[in-house]
Amino acid sequence: MKSRKFAIHGYADDHQIYKSFPLNMEYQVLCKDLPSCFHDIENWMTEHYLQLNPGKTEIIVFGSKHVLSELEINGVFLKPSVCIRLVNVTKSLGFTLDSSLTLDPQIKKLKAVNCHKMRNIAKMKPFLSEVQMQIIVQSLVISSLDYCNAIYFGANKSVLKQLQI
Repeated sequence: MKSRKFAIHGYADDHQIYKSFPLNMEYQVLCKDLPSCFHDIENWMTEHYLQLNPGKTEIIVFGSKHVLSELEINGVFLKPSVCIRLVNVTKSLGFTLDSSLTLDPQIKKLKAVNCHKMRNIAKMKPFLSEVQMQIIVQSLVISSLDYCNAIYFGANKSVLKQLQI
């Protein structure tokens, strides 16, 4: 990885490789460097009796909407018979990231999940005290809002306003 100037980050069986590149290096990075990097990964995995699953492999390019509109490559061939399409949205450790880093898909998902939790909690109201209700809301709803909250730092105010209760 390092010889190809890719960085790697992993947690359990979920790993990401990443590299910053200018738009004029798109072909070199996506068509040459990335397939070579995947070849190295596949060799390492084979040596350790593991297997890369192309069906679960995703490639996303982050950038401004203008830069993303200039991309000419829509997929990467890992092998002659295996092409991985670039995606606009991906999930990393339960957090949804979009290619423009607007956080819109994450916010929509978070709102939907928490509304569902609140509806279910409301059904328990006749059976629980106010203190018990507060504990449940704090443990289920507030904890999901807190998860990865550092990523929201610097986000658009209209995005953050959607999360306020």
